[in-house]
Amino acid sequence: EMLSELIGSFDEVHTYYFDISFEETLRRHGTKSNANEFGEPEMREWYTKEDMLGLPGERVFSDSQSENEVLSLIMADLGGL
Repeated sequence: EMLSELIGSFDEVHTYYFDISFEETLRRHGTKSNANEFGEPEMREWYTKEDMLGLPGERVFSDSQSENEVLSLIMADLGGL
């Protein structure tokens, strides 16, 4: 509900969903500087598979896409900033 209200206050919105397995999410979390602030138990509580907003044009990324591929697609959406 909060996101829908926020989205409604902008003329142009790009929405993205990372459809990434829990195992990959956990692995990626382990590479972050704040990895020690919370761990697997908390992440299991927060993780919701396929929790997309369902908005028109929402782009879905998978864990098979590289960081560079994702960034290139987002940059293209933003007009090549």
